[in-house]
Amino acid sequence: LWCAFRKKDTLEYGGLLDLALAGRESWSGLPAIEDFCPSWLAAAEECSAGPYESSWRATGEEVIRLLDQSRDAMKQGALAVDREALQRLGCFDRNVSSAGTVTGIAAIFLASRYAADQAHGLMDAAFAHGADTDTIASMTGAILGAIRGSEWLSEYAEQIQDAGYLRTLARRIADLKSQSGEGQSAVSSGVKKGDLDSMIERIEKSKGGDVIVLPDDREAKVSPPQPHTVRSDSISVVSWRLSVVDGQTLYVKRIRRSPQENRSRTAEEERRGGWSQDASVRVTRTG
Repeated sequence: LWCAFRKKDTLEYGGLLDLALAGRESWSGLPAIEDFCPSWLAAAEECSAGPYESSWRATGEEVIRLLDQSRDAMKQGALAVDREALQRLGCFDRNVSSAGTVTGIAAIFLASRYAADQAHGLMDAAFAHGADTDTIASMTGAILGAIRGSEWLSEYAEQIQDAGYLRTLARRIADLKSQSGEGQSAVSSGVKKGDLDSMIERIEKSKGGDVIVLPDDREAKVSPPQPHTVRSDSISVVSWRLSVVDGQTLYVKRIRRSPQENRSRTAEEERRGGWSQDASVRVTRTG
């Protein structure tokens, strides 16, 4: 990303890999951070299996090896080489496929290969079945965006859930530096279980179209409850969609068990020395 944002002229086929390798001296060494975080290295040494600097050096060497490997694959040119190249990087090896080195270099390889055909590169990353596709696609898209901007996304960008909210959030994050710390107080100090329980209670009592206040003081419009079909007669599942005033969408799902099912579960939990409750709540969100 650092290289892509600073590249002023056209990035040639494979050019991003060449830039990364050419700059190895600047990124492969352990940064000097004692001035602004003097205790960090000591904490890292305590948590690592051996000397932290050795681990850093070994990781740097691994990254250079993977970059060299990717550049060799680029020279073959044929489209069929993509999956083979990702396989050699370890993208389909369950033991290492989610490692930061593997996913990072896979993203650099695909972005470098498809700098002139961004949509194709993003599709290759997203549909590399067996790899850590969400991570690789996210990073590939970020690098391609740094190279080419966002215009190539065209209609895809508008199909993303809460697209407007995500753009606004990105601008706010980008503006934090120029605000000299302004806005930091807006970060929530933490939401307790009692706050969530109270929110769920208000959601259950609401009617479609009602507006409630969330624990972080944002307002949200509640959709009518949506019952879900489940395989068990002893379980009921209901969900609500919350449309937050700033454009974010939240989904709240409540799972309830019948009193008889819950009593048998409670007895079993007590026998094991544990505990149970009659309902569970899951909240998902974007952003």
